[in-house]
Order: sequence, then C-alpha cells, then structure tokens
Amino acid sequence: MYTPQQLVVQAERALESCEPQLAIKFVRRALELQAAADAGGAAGAAGAAGGELPVTSDARVFQLLGSAYVELVNTVTADTPDAIDVPQVMEAAREAFLMAVKLAPGVDSVKYLSLGQLSVSKEAIGYYETGVRLLMAEIEALPNGPQSEQAQILRNKLGSALCSMTEIYMTDCCDEPEAESKCEAYMHHAVEQNPSNPEVHQTLASVRLSQSRPDDARQSLEYAMDLWYREPTEDEPLVADPNWPGYPLRIALSKFLMEVGLHERALAVLQTCQVEDDEDAEMWYLFGWCYSQLAASQPELAEDARECFETVKTLDKMYPGSVDPEILQHIAELVSA
Repeated sequence: MYTPQQLVVQAERALESCEPQLAIKFVRRALELQAAADAGGAAGAAGAAGGELPVTSDARVFQLLGSAYVELVNTVTADTPDAIDVPQVMEAAREAFLMAVKLAPGVDSVKYLSLGQLSVSKEAIGYYETGVRLLMAEIEALPNGPQSEQAQILRNKLGSALCSMTEIYMTDCCDEPEAESKCEAYMHHAVEQNPSNPEVHQTLASVRLSQSRPDDARQSLEYAMDLWYREPTEDEPLVADPNWPGYPLRIALSKFLMEVGLHERALAVLQTCQVEDDEDAEMWYLFGWCYSQLAASQPELAEDARECFETVKTLDKMYPGSVDPEILQHIAELVSA
C-alpha cells in the first residue's frame, strides 16, 4: 500500500512520462488518503515520521495537480476534440493552482504564471506580474549566475509571460487608458531581458502593426525569423528542428509576414510547418492565400494556389467538420475572384 507521499512521487513520474491522466489519479488518491488520515488524527504523525508535510498542506502537490490537468488539455487534438470536457478540466487546473497559492503565497513563479494563462483581463495581468517578479528573483538567485543555461530557460519563460501580458492589453484590455504604455513597457522589458526569443520580436511586431508602423513591424518580423530559420540546402534539407518556435507561433508568423508584404518569407515559414504536419488545413489555406497574392506579379503561381486550396477541400472531406467554415468561405471567394 502506497503512502500519500509515495503516490505523489508516482504522479511526478507519470507526468514526466507524458501520462497526465495517470498523474491526476495518483495525486487525487494521495489527497484522499491524506484527508482520511487527517480525519483520523494521524496526519501529524505521518508527516513527522516521514519528515515531510502532509500532502494536503503541501503547495507543490496542488501545483503538480494543476500542471497535470493542463497537460491533459494539451493531449486533445483535432481527431479527439471530445476526449475530455476542456472547460471543466481547465477550471480544475485553476482551482489546484489557487490552492497552491493559498498554501504558499508569494513564492514559486510557476503557479502564478499558470494562473495568468488560466485567467482573463486584469486578473490575468495581476498573476502574470507576480510571476514575472518572482522569475526575476529566481534568475538572480541561480548559483551559476544570470548567464547560465538555466537562467536562459527562465528568461524564455519571462519573455513569453511579458508577451502574454502584452497580448492581453491588445485584446481584452485594449480600451484601458494605460494599454499602449503597458505594451511598450512590457516589450521594452522583454527585449532587454530576452533578446534571443523569437516570440518577443514577433509580439513587438504585432504592437507596431497596431500602431500603424508597418516598417518597424517588418523589421521586427525579419529579426524574429532570422533568430531561428536557416535556408535549407542540398546537403542539409529542411527537417523538423526542436529549436524552432512552436507550431502555432510559426503559423501566426506567416500571417504577419503576409500582412507586411514579405510573402517569400511567409512561404519559407509555412514550409517548416508542412514538414511538421502536412495534414493541417489552415497551413495549406495559408500556402494558397500566399501563392494567390504572389500570382498578381507571378501568374504561374496561380496553379500552386489552386492545388493548395484543393488540398484543403480534400482534408475537409477526410475529416468532416475539422476545417474552419471561414477558411472555406474565403477559399471560395479567392477561387471565384
């Protein structure tokens, strides 16, 4: 029979092995056993004997549970959209992180950054600000100094958090009087602390586009892409690279590049997406849209655009309901134009 603490260790291993459902079962069972022990008056003795806090009072246990719920949501794909009740699971994650904050307030950036992702508007900003402040302190406290590999990992988290805060002020909080100044402050901090993060420069470009500064946006987008993209050669063909920005970020980058007229770069980014997932209808739609815009000056590309749009229609037949109706409507407009 496992003790609550042993079940938590099993949960950590399950999460490391990308088995969030199993991790959740282990943690919940640990909490049930600890609650029973609490009710029987054995909690203090169990904790003292093991030299550990009872799991019901350990913030790390609830943080682990919250992370497992988030990872469970990440397992949902277009092929399994109804595998879980996503809103319910996200609310369970939020409750777990809130309990972690209640048990250990003002320490550990992870739970605050997670709550920022699970919250909206000013509430999300509040959690992110606390998480960013704690991240800065964690970077400074690293034994190998602020230039270590671990420091870079934390700086990437810092940059991404500041990008998320900026996005909130560009969307949910765009009508707030301080919106533009906050975006500028967050982006200045992000570029200063995390200049090698493509997401930072891509988000800065989004800010510049919202300010009707396309030339500055174009410069930021080119810089963001040049941080990770390498032109394939005959000796080194294009293959998926774990160091590339995440797939959704590259899809967004291709849209921005088209918006500022950098269509050739957009095609190059989309090719990296194709290498990773050649059954993504949105990616083929963007390929077609990009080719159709280039066809104005290069008519031979019109056929490439048509083939891409046909691929989208084929995917729609293969996976009914998987293609956004707005994409299909836009394709119909482009084809009939």
